Amino acid sequence: MKTSIRTVIAGASLGLVLAGCGSGANERSGDEVSVGVGASKEDYIDALAEMDPVELTMQLLVSADADYAKSAVDWAEAVEEWSGGKITFKIAYSGSIADATTMEDALNEGLVDVGQHQIQYKPEEFAVGNYFGGATFLYESSPVVGTMQMVGAMGQIWSEQDALVEENERNGLKPLIPATATGPSAFLCTEGNAVSTLDDFDGRQVRASATERAALLKELGAVPVDIPGSELFDAMQRGTVECADMGLTAAQVYGLLDVGKNWAFDSRVSASANPSGFDMSLAAWEDLPLAAQQLLWDRLDVFVESFLRNGVFASNAKVIDVAIEKGITFNDYDDEVVATIDSFFDDQLSHLADSAPEGVDGEAATTAVTDAFEGWYDLVTNELGYDQEVGWQDFDSAWLEANEIDLEPFVSEYVDVVLAPHRPGA
Repeated sequence: MKTSIRTVIAGASLGLVLAGCGSGANERSGDEVSVGVGASKEDYIDALAEMDPVELTMQLLVSADADYAKSAVDWAEAVEEWSGGKITFKIAYSGSIADATTMEDALNEGLVDVGQHQIQYKPEEFAVGNYFGGATFLYESSPVVGTMQMVGAMGQIWSEQDALVEENERNGLKPLIPATATGPSAFLCTEGNAVSTLDDFDGRQVRASATERAALLKELGAVPVDIPGSELFDAMQRGTVECADMGLTAAQVYGLLDVGKNWAFDSRVSASANPSGFDMSLAAWEDLPLAAQQLLWDRLDVFVESFLRNGVFASNAKVIDVAIEKGITFNDYDDEVVATIDSFFDDQLSHLADSAPEGVDGEAATTAVTDAFEGWYDLVTNELGYDQEVGWQDFDSAWLEANEIDLEPFVSEYVDVVLAPHRPGA
Protein backbone atom coordinates (compact mmCIF):
# COMPACT_ATOMS: atom_id res chain seq x y z
CA MET A 1 0.00 0.00 0.00
CA LYS A 2 2.97 2.29 0.54
CA THR A 3 3.61 2.23 -3.18
CA SER A 4 0.17 3.62 -3.93
CA ILE A 5 0.61 6.41 -1.38
CA ARG A 6 3.95 7.35 -2.86
CA THR A 7 2.48 7.26 -6.36
CA VAL A 8 -0.02 9.91 -5.36
CA ILE A 9 2.73 12.35 -4.45
CA ALA A 10 5.36 11.43 -7.02
CA GLY A 11 4.37 13.95 -9.68
CA ALA A 12 3.76 16.75 -7.24
CA SER A 13 7.04 16.18 -5.42
CA LEU A 14 9.00 16.19 -8.68
CA GLY A 15 7.41 19.50 -9.58
CA LEU A 16 8.39 20.95 -6.23
CA VAL A 17 11.99 19.89 -6.61
CA LEU A 18 12.19 21.44 -10.06
CA ALA A 19 10.51 24.64 -8.90
CA GLY A 20 12.96 25.01 -6.05
CA CYS A 21 15.93 23.77 -8.13
CA GLY A 22 16.68 21.45 -5.19
CA SER A 23 18.70 24.22 -3.52
CA GLY A 24 16.22 26.09 -1.38
CA ALA A 25 17.27 29.25 -3.24
CA ASN A 26 14.89 32.21 -3.32
CA GLU A 27 13.32 33.07 -6.67
CA ARG A 28 11.21 36.02 -7.74
CA SER A 29 7.97 35.59 -9.66
CA GLY A 30 6.56 38.98 -10.56
CA ASP A 31 6.44 40.95 -7.32
CA GLU A 32 6.56 37.87 -5.09
CA VAL A 33 9.54 36.00 -3.69
CA SER A 34 9.18 32.22 -3.75
CA VAL A 35 11.30 30.16 -1.40
CA GLY A 36 12.43 26.79 -2.72
CA VAL A 37 11.86 23.39 -1.15
CA GLY A 38 14.44 22.59 1.52
CA ALA A 39 15.14 26.24 2.27
CA SER A 40 17.21 27.06 5.35
CA LYS A 41 16.35 29.48 8.12
CA GLU A 42 18.76 31.98 6.57
CA ASP A 43 16.98 31.64 3.19
CA TYR A 44 13.67 32.50 4.82
CA ILE A 45 15.02 35.41 6.83
CA ASP A 46 16.49 36.82 3.62
CA ALA A 47 13.26 36.27 1.65
CA LEU A 48 11.16 38.06 4.27
CA ALA A 49 13.61 40.90 4.92
CA GLU A 50 11.40 43.49 3.16
CA MET A 51 8.12 42.17 4.57
CA ASP A 52 6.14 44.41 6.91
CA PRO A 53 5.95 42.76 10.34
CA VAL A 54 2.67 40.98 11.06
CA GLU A 55 1.21 39.71 14.32
CA LEU A 56 -1.21 36.80 14.04
CA THR A 57 -3.75 36.06 16.74
CA MET A 58 -3.76 32.36 17.54
CA GLN A 59 -6.40 30.86 19.83
CA LEU A 60 -6.12 27.50 21.53
CA LEU A 61 -9.04 25.80 23.24
CA VAL A 62 -6.90 24.59 26.16
CA SER A 63 -4.79 26.26 28.84
CA ALA A 64 -1.18 27.29 28.37
CA ASP A 65 0.12 24.41 30.50
CA ALA A 66 -1.79 21.69 28.62
CA ASP A 67 0.27 19.23 26.59
CA TYR A 68 -2.29 19.59 23.81
CA ALA A 69 -1.29 23.27 23.41
CA LYS A 70 2.38 22.55 22.87
CA SER A 71 2.24 21.57 19.19
CA ALA A 72 0.75 24.91 18.15
CA VAL A 73 3.11 26.85 20.40
CA ASP A 74 6.17 24.96 19.12
CA TRP A 75 5.08 25.66 15.54
CA ALA A 76 4.53 29.36 16.26
CA GLU A 77 7.96 29.66 17.87
CA ALA A 78 9.60 27.97 14.87
CA VAL A 79 7.83 30.36 12.48
CA GLU A 80 8.84 33.39 14.52
CA GLU A 81 12.49 32.27 14.57
CA TRP A 82 12.64 31.36 10.88
CA SER A 83 10.95 34.61 9.85
CA GLY A 84 13.56 36.68 11.64
CA GLY A 85 10.80 38.08 13.81
CA LYS A 86 8.72 39.34 10.89
CA ILE A 87 5.86 36.98 11.84
CA THR A 88 4.84 36.89 15.50
CA PHE A 89 1.89 35.42 17.36
CA LYS A 90 -0.38 36.66 20.11
CA ILE A 91 -1.77 33.52 21.74
CA ALA A 92 -5.14 33.36 23.47
CA TYR A 93 -5.69 30.29 25.61
CA SER A 94 -8.68 28.39 26.97
CA GLY A 95 -11.06 29.57 24.25
CA SER A 96 -10.98 33.11 25.63
CA ILE A 97 -12.04 34.63 22.29
CA ALA A 98 -14.41 31.94 21.04
CA ASP A 99 -15.41 28.55 22.40
CA ALA A 100 -15.31 25.29 20.46
CA THR A 101 -18.84 25.80 19.09
CA THR A 102 -18.06 29.18 17.51
CA MET A 103 -14.40 28.84 16.55
CA GLU A 104 -15.10 28.58 12.80
CA ASP A 105 -17.09 31.81 12.97
CA ALA A 106 -14.22 33.53 14.76
CA LEU A 107 -11.79 32.44 12.05
CA ASN A 108 -14.17 33.39 9.25
CA GLU A 109 -14.91 36.80 10.77
CA GLY A 110 -11.27 37.64 11.48
CA LEU A 111 -11.49 37.59 15.27
CA VAL A 112 -8.87 34.85 15.22
CA ASP A 113 -6.17 34.28 12.59
CA VAL A 114 -5.06 30.76 13.52
CA GLY A 115 -6.53 28.12 15.77
CA GLN A 116 -7.92 24.71 16.57
CA HIS A 117 -11.53 23.90 15.76
CA GLN A 118 -13.90 20.93 15.85
CA ILE A 119 -16.40 20.54 13.03
CA GLN A 120 -18.87 18.30 14.86
CA TYR A 121 -20.46 21.41 16.38
CA LYS A 122 -21.43 22.67 12.91
CA PRO A 123 -23.00 19.65 11.13
CA GLU A 124 -24.80 21.74 8.50
CA GLU A 125 -21.89 24.02 7.61
CA PHE A 126 -19.48 21.07 7.60
CA ALA A 127 -21.65 18.29 6.21
CA VAL A 128 -18.79 16.90 4.10
CA GLY A 129 -16.32 16.93 6.98
CA ASN A 130 -18.74 15.22 9.31
CA TYR A 131 -19.53 12.65 6.61
CA PHE A 132 -15.86 11.72 6.30
CA GLY A 133 -15.44 11.95 10.07
CA GLY A 134 -18.10 9.28 10.45
CA ALA A 135 -15.85 6.85 8.58
CA THR A 136 -12.82 7.18 10.85
CA PHE A 137 -13.80 4.00 12.70
CA LEU A 138 -11.58 2.18 10.20
CA TYR A 139 -8.46 2.77 12.28
CA GLU A 140 -7.09 0.27 14.79
CA SER A 141 -7.90 1.26 18.36
CA SER A 142 -4.42 1.16 19.89
CA PRO A 143 -2.41 3.94 21.58
CA VAL A 144 0.63 3.97 19.26
CA VAL A 145 0.10 2.24 15.91
CA GLY A 146 -3.60 3.04 15.75
CA THR A 147 -3.01 6.71 16.55
CA MET A 148 -0.35 7.07 13.85
CA GLN A 149 -2.60 5.30 11.35
CA MET A 150 -5.46 7.61 12.22
CA VAL A 151 -3.46 10.85 12.04
CA GLY A 152 -1.84 9.89 8.73
CA ALA A 153 -5.04 8.69 7.07
CA MET A 154 -7.09 11.67 8.22
CA GLY A 155 -4.45 14.09 6.98
CA GLN A 156 -4.35 12.39 3.59
CA ILE A 157 -8.14 12.22 3.19
CA TRP A 158 -8.79 15.81 4.24
CA SER A 159 -6.07 17.23 1.99
CA GLU A 160 -6.90 15.18 -1.12
CA GLN A 161 -10.70 15.31 -1.26
CA ASP A 162 -11.78 18.36 -3.28
CA ALA A 163 -15.16 18.51 -1.55
CA LEU A 164 -13.46 18.86 1.84
CA VAL A 165 -11.11 21.57 0.57
CA GLU A 166 -13.99 23.48 -1.01
CA GLU A 167 -16.12 23.19 2.14
CA ASN A 168 -13.37 24.69 4.26
CA GLU A 169 -12.91 27.54 1.80
CA ARG A 170 -16.67 28.25 1.80
CA ASN A 171 -16.43 28.61 5.56
CA GLY A 172 -13.49 30.99 5.33
CA LEU A 173 -10.84 28.49 6.44
CA LYS A 174 -7.39 27.64 5.15
CA PRO A 175 -6.44 24.25 6.65
CA LEU A 176 -2.86 23.94 7.86
CA ILE A 177 -3.18 20.52 9.50
CA PRO A 178 -6.58 19.64 8.05
CA ALA A 179 -7.70 16.94 10.47
CA THR A 180 -6.27 15.16 13.47
CA ALA A 181 -7.54 13.28 16.50
CA THR A 182 -5.96 12.30 19.78
CA GLY A 183 -7.45 8.84 20.08
CA PRO A 184 -10.73 7.01 20.44
CA SER A 185 -13.79 8.14 22.30
CA ALA A 186 -14.85 5.90 25.17
CA PHE A 187 -17.67 5.92 27.68
CA LEU A 188 -16.72 7.56 30.98
CA CYS A 189 -19.49 6.95 33.51
CA THR A 190 -20.38 8.12 37.00
CA GLU A 191 -20.65 5.95 40.10
CA GLY A 192 -22.72 2.83 39.53
CA ASN A 193 -23.23 3.46 35.81
CA ALA A 194 -20.41 1.48 34.17
CA VAL A 195 -21.27 0.07 30.76
CA SER A 196 -20.06 -3.36 29.66
CA THR A 197 -23.27 -5.17 28.62
CA LEU A 198 -26.28 -4.24 26.50
CA ASP A 199 -28.34 -4.21 29.69
CA ASP A 200 -25.97 -1.57 31.07
CA PHE A 201 -26.57 0.64 28.03
CA ASP A 202 -30.35 0.18 28.08
CA GLY A 203 -31.96 3.55 28.83
CA ARG A 204 -28.68 5.09 29.98
CA GLN A 205 -28.41 8.88 29.44
CA VAL A 206 -25.14 9.29 27.53
CA ARG A 207 -23.67 12.44 26.08
CA ALA A 208 -22.87 11.85 22.39
CA SER A 209 -19.75 13.49 20.96
CA ALA A 210 -21.03 13.54 17.36
CA THR A 211 -24.06 12.71 15.20
CA GLU A 212 -22.71 9.30 14.21
CA ARG A 213 -22.00 8.46 17.84
CA ALA A 214 -25.58 9.31 18.75
CA ALA A 215 -26.74 6.71 16.22
CA LEU A 216 -24.41 4.13 17.77
CA LEU A 217 -25.75 4.88 21.24
CA LYS A 218 -29.30 4.30 20.03
CA GLU A 219 -28.21 0.97 18.55
CA LEU A 220 -26.78 0.02 21.93
CA GLY A 221 -30.04 1.00 23.63
CA ALA A 222 -28.83 4.17 25.32
CA VAL A 223 -30.41 7.63 25.16
CA PRO A 224 -28.04 10.09 23.46
CA VAL A 225 -27.84 13.55 24.99
CA ASP A 226 -26.58 16.60 23.12
CA ILE A 227 -24.68 18.86 25.51
CA PRO A 228 -21.55 21.05 25.12
CA GLY A 229 -18.39 19.75 26.72
CA SER A 230 -18.18 22.85 28.93
CA GLU A 231 -21.46 21.86 30.61
CA LEU A 232 -20.69 18.18 31.07
CA PHE A 233 -19.11 18.33 34.51
CA ASP A 234 -22.20 19.90 36.08
CA ALA A 235 -24.53 17.57 34.17
CA MET A 236 -22.66 14.45 35.30
CA GLN A 237 -22.37 15.74 38.85
CA ARG A 238 -26.13 16.34 38.99
CA GLY A 239 -26.86 12.96 37.44
CA THR A 240 -28.70 14.32 34.40
CA VAL A 241 -26.01 12.64 32.29
CA GLU A 242 -24.77 9.25 33.44
CA CYS A 243 -21.96 8.70 30.94
CA ALA A 244 -19.96 10.83 28.51
CA ASP A 245 -18.74 9.68 25.12
CA MET A 246 -15.36 11.32 25.45
CA GLY A 247 -11.73 11.11 24.37
CA LEU A 248 -8.96 11.09 26.96
CA THR A 249 -7.68 14.63 26.43
CA ALA A 250 -11.14 16.15 26.35
CA ALA A 251 -12.12 14.31 29.52
CA GLN A 252 -9.25 15.93 31.38
CA VAL A 253 -9.78 19.37 29.85
CA TYR A 254 -13.41 19.39 31.01
CA GLY A 255 -12.55 18.10 34.48
CA LEU A 256 -14.51 14.88 34.05
CA LEU A 257 -11.92 12.74 35.82
CA ASP A 258 -13.19 14.26 39.06
CA VAL A 259 -16.72 12.97 38.48
CA GLY A 260 -16.19 9.82 36.41
CA LYS A 261 -15.69 6.45 38.08
CA ASN A 262 -15.62 3.89 35.25
CA TRP A 263 -14.12 4.08 31.77
CA ALA A 264 -15.05 1.59 29.05
CA PHE A 265 -12.15 0.97 26.64
CA ASP A 266 -11.95 -2.08 24.43
CA SER A 267 -9.20 -2.62 21.88
CA ARG A 268 -11.36 -5.09 19.95
CA VAL A 269 -13.53 -2.33 18.50
CA SER A 270 -12.78 1.14 17.18
CA ALA A 271 -15.00 4.16 17.28
CA SER A 272 -15.15 7.13 14.97
CA ALA A 273 -12.78 9.88 16.02
CA ASN A 274 -13.90 13.50 16.14
CA PRO A 275 -11.75 15.43 13.64
CA SER A 276 -9.98 18.53 14.95
CA GLY A 277 -8.43 20.95 12.50
CA PHE A 278 -5.57 23.41 12.93
CA ASP A 279 -6.55 26.10 10.47
CA MET A 280 -6.02 29.69 9.50
CA SER A 281 -8.47 32.37 8.52
CA LEU A 282 -8.57 32.26 4.72
CA ALA A 283 -8.58 36.07 4.56
CA ALA A 284 -5.54 36.31 6.84
CA TRP A 285 -3.76 33.63 4.81
CA GLU A 286 -4.38 35.40 1.52
CA ASP A 287 -3.04 38.66 2.97
CA LEU A 288 0.38 37.10 3.49
CA PRO A 289 3.07 37.13 0.79
CA LEU A 290 3.93 33.80 -0.82
CA ALA A 291 7.21 33.37 1.06
CA ALA A 292 5.41 33.84 4.38
CA GLN A 293 2.80 31.25 3.40
CA GLN A 294 5.58 28.83 2.44
CA LEU A 295 7.25 29.34 5.81
CA LEU A 296 4.06 28.63 7.72
CA TRP A 297 3.65 25.48 5.64
CA ASP A 298 7.23 24.24 5.74
CA ARG A 299 7.38 24.42 9.55
CA LEU A 300 4.27 22.28 9.99
CA ASP A 301 6.65 19.35 10.47
CA VAL A 302 7.28 20.85 13.91
CA PHE A 303 3.53 20.80 14.62
CA VAL A 304 3.12 17.16 13.56
CA GLU A 305 6.04 15.90 15.65
CA SER A 306 4.99 17.86 18.73
CA PHE A 307 1.32 16.94 18.28
CA LEU A 308 2.12 13.23 18.44
CA ARG A 309 4.78 13.46 21.15
CA ASN A 310 3.01 15.94 23.42
CA GLY A 311 -0.58 16.44 22.34
CA VAL A 312 -1.29 12.73 21.94
CA PHE A 313 1.17 10.37 23.59
CA ALA A 314 2.26 12.41 26.63
CA SER A 315 -1.18 13.92 27.07
CA ASN A 316 -2.99 10.59 26.91
CA ALA A 317 -0.48 8.93 29.22
CA LYS A 318 -0.93 11.66 31.82
CA VAL A 319 -4.71 11.26 31.63
CA ILE A 320 -4.29 7.56 32.36
CA ASP A 321 -2.00 8.49 35.28
CA VAL A 322 -4.63 10.79 36.74
CA ALA A 323 -7.44 8.31 36.14
CA ILE A 324 -5.52 5.62 38.02
CA GLU A 325 -4.69 8.03 40.86
CA LYS A 326 -8.37 8.95 41.19
CA GLY A 327 -9.38 5.32 41.33
CA ILE A 328 -11.18 5.22 37.99
CA THR A 329 -11.59 1.64 36.84
CA PHE A 330 -11.30 0.44 33.24
CA ASN A 331 -13.55 -2.19 31.76
CA ASP A 332 -14.03 -4.00 28.44
CA TYR A 333 -17.33 -4.80 26.75
CA ASP A 334 -18.83 -8.23 26.72
CA ASP A 335 -18.97 -10.13 23.42
CA GLU A 336 -22.54 -9.02 22.70
CA VAL A 337 -21.65 -5.34 22.89
CA VAL A 338 -18.59 -5.90 20.71
CA ALA A 339 -20.72 -7.71 18.14
CA THR A 340 -23.31 -4.90 18.18
CA ILE A 341 -20.66 -2.23 17.64
CA ASP A 342 -18.97 -4.23 14.87
CA SER A 343 -22.32 -4.77 13.15
CA PHE A 344 -23.17 -1.08 13.43
CA PHE A 345 -19.95 0.04 11.77
CA ASP A 346 -20.10 -2.69 9.13
CA ASP A 347 -23.51 -1.32 8.22
CA GLN A 348 -22.14 2.23 8.23
CA LEU A 349 -19.40 1.24 5.82
CA SER A 350 -21.80 -0.60 3.51
CA HIS A 351 -23.99 2.52 3.29
CA LEU A 352 -21.18 5.07 3.15
CA ALA A 353 -21.49 5.46 -0.61
CA ASP A 354 -25.28 5.93 -0.45
CA SER A 355 -25.16 8.49 2.37
CA ALA A 356 -22.72 10.89 0.74
CA PRO A 357 -23.73 14.57 0.91
CA GLU A 358 -24.28 16.65 -2.20
CA GLY A 359 -21.13 17.14 -4.23
CA VAL A 360 -19.42 13.97 -2.99
CA ASP A 361 -19.00 10.84 -5.10
CA GLY A 362 -19.91 8.22 -2.52
CA GLU A 363 -18.29 5.29 -4.27
CA ALA A 364 -15.03 7.17 -4.77
CA ALA A 365 -15.14 8.48 -1.20
CA THR A 366 -15.59 4.99 0.22
CA THR A 367 -12.64 3.71 -1.78
CA ALA A 368 -10.47 6.68 -0.80
CA VAL A 369 -11.23 6.31 2.90
CA THR A 370 -10.68 2.56 2.93
CA ASP A 371 -7.45 2.81 0.95
CA ALA A 372 -6.10 5.59 3.18
CA PHE A 373 -6.65 3.72 6.43
CA GLU A 374 -5.38 0.42 5.06
CA GLY A 375 -2.42 2.13 3.44
CA TRP A 376 -1.33 3.99 6.55
CA TYR A 377 -1.65 0.89 8.71
CA ASP A 378 0.58 -1.01 6.32
CA LEU A 379 3.02 1.89 6.14
CA VAL A 380 3.21 2.41 9.92
CA THR A 381 3.61 -1.28 10.78
CA ASN A 382 5.33 -2.96 7.84
CA GLU A 383 7.31 -0.14 6.25
CA LEU A 384 8.21 2.05 9.23
CA GLY A 385 8.33 -0.79 11.72
CA TYR A 386 6.29 0.65 14.57
CA ASP A 387 5.11 -2.26 16.67
CA GLN A 388 4.62 -0.90 20.19
CA GLU A 389 1.39 -2.46 21.38
CA VAL A 390 -0.09 -1.74 24.77
CA GLY A 391 -3.60 -1.53 26.13
CA TRP A 392 -5.06 1.86 26.93
CA GLN A 393 -5.25 1.16 30.65
CA ASP A 394 -1.48 0.42 30.65
CA PHE A 395 -0.51 3.40 28.48
CA ASP A 396 0.70 5.56 31.35
CA SER A 397 3.75 7.80 31.74
CA ALA A 398 5.87 4.98 33.11
CA TRP A 399 5.25 2.89 29.98
CA LEU A 400 5.94 5.88 27.74
CA GLU A 401 9.24 6.65 29.47
CA ALA A 402 10.34 3.03 29.17
CA ASN A 403 9.40 2.76 25.48
CA GLU A 404 10.92 5.64 23.54
CA ILE A 405 9.10 6.28 20.26
CA ASP A 406 11.17 7.62 17.36
CA LEU A 407 8.77 9.87 15.46
CA GLU A 408 11.10 11.05 12.69
CA PRO A 409 10.17 8.29 10.17
CA PHE A 410 6.45 8.95 10.61
CA VAL A 411 6.78 12.74 10.41
CA SER A 412 8.86 12.42 7.23
CA GLU A 413 6.15 10.30 5.59
CA TYR A 414 3.42 12.68 6.73
CA VAL A 415 5.25 15.63 5.19
CA ASP A 416 5.77 13.75 1.91
CA VAL A 417 2.21 12.45 1.61
CA VAL A 418 0.04 15.11 3.21
CA LEU A 419 1.89 18.42 3.12
CA ALA A 420 4.37 18.46 0.20
CA PRO A 421 1.81 18.08 -2.63
CA HIS A 422 -0.11 21.15 -1.38
CA ARG A 423 2.80 23.47 -0.60
CA PRO A 424 2.00 27.09 -1.56
CA GLY A 425 3.41 28.00 -4.94
CA ALA A 426 3.60 24.36 -6.07
